[in-house]
Amino acid sequence: MEEKHGCRFPDEYRRFITELGNGGAGPAYGVFPLGMQDNMRDVGRWEDGYSLVGDLSKPFPLRDTWNLPDDFWAQQPDPTEATTVEEEDRMNEEWEKKLEVQYYATGITDGAIPISHEGCALRNWLVVTGPLAGTVWRDLRADYGGIQPLRNKDGSRMGFNDWYLQWIAQYTQQVEASHAGSRLAEIFSSRLSKLSNPKAAAFAIFCAQALYPNLEAYATAIGFDEQFVLQDRLDEMLWAQLLQQRFELPGECHDMVDSMLGTKHDLAMHLSSTGQKPAPDDAGMKAALYTYIAALAFGFDKGSPQQLLSAVQGAVAAEPLPSAAEAELQWALDQLESESSEWATAATVERLRDRAKACAAFLPGRPPETDAPAEQPWWKRWAAAASN
Repeated sequence: MEEKHGCRFPDEYRRFITELGNGGAGPAYGVFPLGMQDNMRDVGRWEDGYSLVGDLSKPFPLRDTWNLPDDFWAQQPDPTEATTVEEEDRMNEEWEKKLEVQYYATGITDGAIPISHEGCALRNWLVVTGPLAGTVWRDLRADYGGIQPLRNKDGSRMGFNDWYLQWIAQYTQQVEASHAGSRLAEIFSSRLSKLSNPKAAAFAIFCAQALYPNLEAYATAIGFDEQFVLQDRLDEMLWAQLLQQRFELPGECHDMVDSMLGTKHDLAMHLSSTGQKPAPDDAGMKAALYTYIAALAFGFDKGSPQQLLSAVQGAVAAEPLPSAAEAELQWALDQLESESSEWATAATVERLRDRAKACAAFLPGRPPETDAPAEQPWWKRWAAAASN
């Protein structure tokens, strides 16, 4: 690869891809494998799809934060009500051509390779050629924010190791924070880790079902009608499989991702179309939504009991676990552990489902009776982000 492109990759990056892994878990959506870049919802080779990577044998041309001058942005089309559709299309087409030539030209990132995708065409680049080889830069051009070097807390330029180790430190802190003081972690860690995957899935679905009334209240509060039946999805996709003693897991999880992104989009659209609504209880709604998605994600992504534990911990970490809810979880685990086989019997799964549907231990208090929405509740921020 180096010979082909006439460059030498920085030592820190060389060690990463040759000793740790050629891409994989990392900041944002992870580290690209060498020679790959984002391509819609997947990755593709540099040579395929849209042109992104420039001439790696040339020095990286930037020295510090860069963007085009104000007089360039002043040329952006500003159609009026009198502008015809045809004229507006022509103006936008010319503007896109200017952006392509002057803003997204591959020469701007000569001597650098994309190493990660933040989403929405925002990327991180590693400089491989020139005086700044080894430094990492953030590409915000999709938001017209230019390109800027990433820096450490002391102001020094961030190298590949700095960039990757910062992510590890942040991720570790998040995990530790989510587990700190969790009664679930204290009580159930050893028991959950011993469950087989089918039984662990049953426990995840039990939690999702027990929290389901909160999710239903959330949907009602932002204007959903009864035609959007979330319960059907839970029944058909997971409970039905457990009841039939089959747990068919797809080889890919993209179906689950697409499904949840679609739900997210629908929620955002309903929120925007129905106007301001009284905010539901934040903790209860967040727990319900998180656990519902966790149950689906577990089913589609072949999760381990340890991953399940983390998911359920996240759902109840918003506030201390009530003793009544703790008792319900203890009961569910007792039922599952009483079965000697890898699978729980259909009768046990039926008991879990019936008990979870009747459970009120996870219900939050009623939302305040007010017409004024809470200031930036979590679901409003989440919906706004989903619509961007």
